[in-house]
Amino acid sequence: REFLRFVQRCGQAPIDPRVLDARLGAGRLAALRALGVIIDRSPPTVLPCGGMGDCQREVVCTRDGGAIAVCGADEPECESQRLSPEALARVSVSMEGLVRLLATLAGLDPLAVQRIEPSTAWALGRVNGRTLLFAPAPFSRSFELLLLAQSMPTVVYAPCRDRVPVALEQRYRPGERVELRFLEDELTLHEGRVLRQTASVAIAPGPTRTVIDRRGERGITEDEYAALLASDMELVLDLTATADGGGHPAYARVAGRKRRAASLPARHALALVELVRAAGRPLRAPELRCMREAQVRDPERVIEIARKTVDVPLGRYAWRCFHTVRGATPEAKAYAFRPPPDMTYAVVVPAA
Repeated sequence: REFLRFVQRCGQAPIDPRVLDARLGAGRLAALRALGVIIDRSPPTVLPCGGMGDCQREVVCTRDGGAIAVCGADEPECESQRLSPEALARVSVSMEGLVRLLATLAGLDPLAVQRIEPSTAWALGRVNGRTLLFAPAPFSRSFELLLLAQSMPTVVYAPCRDRVPVALEQRYRPGERVELRFLEDELTLHEGRVLRQTASVAIAPGPTRTVIDRRGERGITEDEYAALLASDMELVLDLTATADGGGHPAYARVAGRKRRAASLPARHALALVELVRAAGRPLRAPELRCMREAQVRDPERVIEIARKTVDVPLGRYAWRCFHTVRGATPEAKAYAFRPPPDMTYAVVVPAA
């Protein structure tokens, strides 16, 4: 709940990860990173006064790769201070990552979520005949306008009740055409996993999933899903489940060996799904939708880490499934999913 309060109060503002870790407690920051809802941000260029003054200190890089905070006042009010890498680290909420996680929990396609302009709300999709929305700032005037604008049965989720008028909560209570609900009542983070506290009509495990394999893309039943997980496939990537340590579970097997289990952060898993859906067509890392929307600074590194986690190396530069396609220039390098003809694989995503 403390994380949801932070989302509602601070949005995507950068914060010192040490401060956030102390605020959340119990090592939850690492789990939220693995789930893709906390991301790294650029180091600050200014810091508050290190003494009793009200100056701003400029962050100056040194020749040895370090940094120093220097008082920015005409007459220095505080002493210069050498900064450790920890003092310069910043993180923030990834609203895209959080919204995709909510879509996954609702049995929806995380790649299909849409921002509702000009508000800060997101449309997750439709569940049981209702439109599902997420609004991270429910205390603004635009939030009331969002509720009034809904003409169809809708469930609007806010992180928590902080600063939300009681009258607004009563007006859009459960059972109304437009319902206002709070994630703090329905979700909890336990041992690195997001768990449901209630059997909500909206946030509930979907009865169907979509599988991508050699036959294409199709819906599967719960029995088919269970059989798939129990099978001896050589590669399985499951975006409908959360691994014990956070992220999405993946399973890889080489002929004649036991299957090994791993987990992928949400962004890494989404990158591989896009490559699988491209059906062998080479894609440059910056072209992937999940990279563009999250404005990832080093998208190639994300793919390299994901590939190393689930794929099988066949040589110094060769891989079994996710191949590097060289171009005329380094910027033209692309990646393609081209598994061997006899290899068995399945990628499971929420039903569209």
